[in-house]
Amino acid sequence: MASTAIPTSVPSIEERFNQEMLSREARAESFACLLWVSVIILTYSLFLIDGDMNSSLGRNISLLVIVTVPLFILIFVLIRWGQYRPSLAYLNTLLQLSVVSGAIYFDTQAYGTQYALSSMPPIAYGLVIIVTAFRLRPLMGIFAGVVAAAQFLTIYIFVSRDAPDMSAELLAEVPSLDWEVTIMKVVILLGLGAAGSFSAYSLRKELYNFIATAREEMRLHQSLGRYVSKEVADALRQDDTFALEPRSAQVTVMFGDIRNFTRFANSSTPEEVAALVNNFFDNADSAISKHHGVLNKFLGDGFMAIFGLFDHEEDPRELATRAGFEILESTSTVLSANKMGVGIALNHGDVIAGEIGSEGRCEFTVLGNTVNIAARLEGLNRKLHTNFLVTRDFYTMLPEDLVNVRSLERHNIRGISEPVELIELQSLKS
Repeated sequence: MASTAIPTSVPSIEERFNQEMLSREARAESFACLLWVSVIILTYSLFLIDGDMNSSLGRNISLLVIVTVPLFILIFVLIRWGQYRPSLAYLNTLLQLSVVSGAIYFDTQAYGTQYALSSMPPIAYGLVIIVTAFRLRPLMGIFAGVVAAAQFLTIYIFVSRDAPDMSAELLAEVPSLDWEVTIMKVVILLGLGAAGSFSAYSLRKELYNFIATAREEMRLHQSLGRYVSKEVADALRQDDTFALEPRSAQVTVMFGDIRNFTRFANSSTPEEVAALVNNFFDNADSAISKHHGVLNKFLGDGFMAIFGLFDHEEDPRELATRAGFEILESTSTVLSANKMGVGIALNHGDVIAGEIGSEGRCEFTVLGNTVNIAARLEGLNRKLHTNFLVTRDFYTMLPEDLVNVRSLERHNIRGISEPVELIELQSLKS
């Protein structure tokens, strides 16, 4: 019994966005871990080189290094092993803030409480909080603000109780360190956390909308490309009015058709018919696209293609001629095995190109006598037992060394007042 394939669910834009964000976060947290390890080790080395630390301060700093560095390295290793979780980002932030708090505390021992609470290290709280906004996790900013405020307030209460340089008399000379100002600093840290949280939310929303819009445009472009050519899809995307206004153009029009298709269709299953037609169109589309043409219409078992509408660098007549022979060659094996063949005709001239249709539904195509004559030429292939027809005027515009031909004398073609000499293109010369 044949197994039935179980369709896999396609992730939504939000799911893919979250996956991409996790991947970006993992790389950012890895970098942050390495950066903090480098800063801690460098700072610790400078303290050791200085040699003026007392033994108690040295032990405390060594303890901070011994505790934090392995934790940073552990987070880095877990991320590298593909074990990243958002909780690691919170742990990383907690460690960073704890290092700042440790630096403030050790400054109180080395340089005094007033210096420690009013110098550079407390400013680092704000930097850590601001950086959390770029993680694009709204709760991370609030978490960082609360932790920073709590740690700073704890250090202030703990070190200011018995510090000789924090007496009421001395604080009167440094009002920025009194209790009221410290509470204001705590509020500022909480405010930074809230601001970082709001910024993260706004950035995440904007990025999500941008990615969603980009993916939707890509999806529409890919879907559109199934029904019109890539060139038409690109033009639709680039046009400000999302429309292609009708315009005059000089192009080469190709019509192609499977010969004896009706007999094959009547004696084959629908699956066999669809498989053969799809194979034919795949080969035709490949050859036409290779030579800068546009397969514009599928016409039952035939098609219409246009050359020179979007690419003006090469002669569309030569491009269409080469594409026609490639179609004949690429489809001959399958079609001849089923007693079928291909008829192709080319014509060059002025057309009206653009969106044609009703207000609710339209298609991009070309219209005009050039198109009509190309279609009628292709219909003569069956009558004349030929595969590739053009007019004498078309042939004279091709390079002399391009094709081998056979003249079929003059024939009447509806749409042309005088009989026209027809030329069968038999093969490429080189």
